[in-house]
Amino acid sequence: SYLWDFGDDTILSSNNPGHLYGSDTVTTIQLITTNNCGQDTMSIQVTIGSAPSVDPIANISSGCGPLSVNFQANAQNAQNINWSFPTGSPSSSTDANPTIVFTTPGNHSGTVTVTNSLGEATKNVEIVVLPETVADFNFSINDHTVNFSSTSQNATTLLWVFGDNTTAQNVNNAAHTYGDGEYTAMLIVNGACNSDTSYQNFIFGSTVPPEAEIQASGEQGCPPYEVTYTAQLTNNTDSFSWSFPNGNPVTSTDTTVIVTYDAVGDFVGTLVATNEFGSDTKTHNVKVLPYAKADFNISVVGLELTTTNLSTDADSYSWDFGDGATSNEENPVHQYAANGNYDILLKVSNFCGDNEKSKNLFIVDIEDPLGEVNIQLFPNPNNGIFTLDVKTIIADDLDIVVFDILGRKVIEKHWSKTQSINEEINIENQPAGNYIFQLQFQGRILTGKFIKM
Repeated sequence: SYLWDFGDDTILSSNNPGHLYGSDTVTTIQLITTNNCGQDTMSIQVTIGSAPSVDPIANISSGCGPLSVNFQANAQNAQNINWSFPTGSPSSSTDANPTIVFTTPGNHSGTVTVTNSLGEATKNVEIVVLPETVADFNFSINDHTVNFSSTSQNATTLLWVFGDNTTAQNVNNAAHTYGDGEYTAMLIVNGACNSDTSYQNFIFGSTVPPEAEIQASGEQGCPPYEVTYTAQLTNNTDSFSWSFPNGNPVTSTDTTVIVTYDAVGDFVGTLVATNEFGSDTKTHNVKVLPYAKADFNISVVGLELTTTNLSTDADSYSWDFGDGATSNEENPVHQYAANGNYDILLKVSNFCGDNEKSKNLFIVDIEDPLGEVNIQLFPNPNNGIFTLDVKTIIADDLDIVVFDILGRKVIEKHWSKTQSINEEINIENQPAGNYIFQLQFQGRILTGKFIKM
């Protein structure tokens, strides 16, 4: 007979049994055999299952920081997985496939340890964070020649830009000779992770901007006002230009240019001289004055003339009232000696010259030989609107009628039982010319004339 003891409370009695264990284990299997002569026992220790194994990998072995790396444990028969990343973030993980970020340039490692009841296994994965590329250089100067030497770090390519449209590539040391001027030299480097540039300014010889002056034929005049501009420039001038806002021409690059100003106002001519080291700007102010223009209105009450001066841009005034009297006042009042026809002349002047305007004035009284009515009509001449002022010694009906020169009635008005009238009469819709005025009072007719301008 056979008796098998598999060490997990399982007893079998067949000759060659098979047995499935519920879990990995290390156990002792015992066989007891029996026949008529007796029995014998044999024991062996066996390991059921496998020890754990691990073969970690990373999706990238090197790169620029911050470098994100995905690790895979590839563990077999593992009950527990533990990662350690001393210089990473996070610094540990129990995930089979963690993602870790490495920031600092240099060598880094990830260590994974797997365990089960039969043992453990440990392996490392190496990661390299590449260094930053930094541009830098030293230099020495001998007259106009500069000797450059790169001290850049972690550069794979170099480009020297000397600032005068010349370059050199992929050499650590370069010598370059400059002309007079100001220059900016650059070293541009590229590396695995970035590019960088280092700068240095150099000045050789003279670096003076040009100087400019303006010679102009005048500063003030009347339109159209011509000014001749001449540019006076130093020898180091490379280019220059004129601008004349509101002038003709508006711009120019000629040394001498004649500019015409047609409008009234204050204007500026500008000259700009330029070279590679800077510029100089000069300006010239021009004042274009207006012409004086004469204009005025007049009004008459009786024989007294009142003027209203409407002239523009005048500095002085000269009045001639047509009766031998004159005035230099701006708005004079003049008393005529008698009725009559007078030509009034206003002459105005300023820097740009004279201008004049005249108006004809016809003064005629409407007189009552009996002295019962005092009548005034003003202004005369007028623009079709005039004031009628009537005073009588007794109250009675008053009528007025206005006729044109052809005897056609233009307007008629009536007042009942009054001694005083002061009323505005309007014949603006009538043409300019001479008109007859009639006042009817107590069966009498008083007649006068006035002029509509």
